Amino acid sequence: MIQLLQTLSGHRSGIYNLKVWQEKIYSASGDGFIIEWDLDTGIGKVMADVKKAIYTFYIDANYIWIGTQQGNIHVIDRNTQQEIKNLLLTQSSIYCIHHWIEKDIVYFTDANGGIGFIDTQNYQLVHYEKIASTKLRKIAHDTHYLYTTDAYNAVVKREYPTLQIVQKYASHTQAINVVEIDTDRNTILSGGKDAYLKIQTVNDGEIIADFPAHNYAIYAIAVSPNQQYIASCSMDKTCKIWDYVTMDIIQRIDKSNQGHTHSVNTLLWYNDTTLITAGDDRNIKVWRVK
Repeated sequence: MIQLLQTLSGHRSGIYNLKVWQEKIYSASGDGFIIEWDLDTGIGKVMADVKKAIYTFYIDANYIWIGTQQGNIHVIDRNTQQEIKNLLLTQSSIYCIHHWIEKDIVYFTDANGGIGFIDTQNYQLVHYEKIASTKLRKIAHDTHYLYTTDAYNAVVKREYPTLQIVQKYASHTQAINVVEIDTDRNTILSGGKDAYLKIQTVNDGEIIADFPAHNYAIYAIAVSPNQQYIASCSMDKTCKIWDYVTMDIIQRIDKSNQGHTHSVNTLLWYNDTTLITAGDDRNIKVWRVK
């Protein structure tokens, strides 16, 4: 079911975020580096060195927006690798950063439970507001709404720019680490410190799945492009692949089958059959899912 294709090494600290852009993989680490990886050669190229731990970043054709442990947001020209801006808009670690294309605004979340919005033309902070009582980690958006958490460990749908809650969904028993939106199936996927994976419908909040997927906190969830699988990873040092229809476990990846030896912090689907994972062991692993 699973075959390890390659292990990419080069970071000097734990890896916290992965992105894919134009067939290249990009990784962010506690060592302050953003590295671009060529999967054909396995060779990495340093795209940025901000000399601060990086928990999150966003990349597009022109820029890399990097969120750091100290609260800085570094904007890097992707083509020249030169820094354009170094913004300090919060005193807390930044855990999520996205470009909301439909609104043409960049938003970030931080360890203080806050969310901020940045004008992409002049790099000014448009609005900042504390909306959660704990760290606000990975959140999501669709065309019209933000999907975040509230003070009671529930996923909530919020309007922009008012941030008013328009719908509340089922709660986790502890803090939520990740919220994902699947616009194809119109579902919300969430996971957190309670180790539960929840799937709910966007429209009416019907619970499709709600079960203990891991032994410790879930850090990332991703749906395969072909809609067949869900992948999750955890502080318990495992990744798991689930059938999206039945929610039966298809594969468990751990050190017994060449998996990670420490907490697995991030993952993404490169294509329908290729899963990429990374974590505190400083390695990126590329898997074929058969």
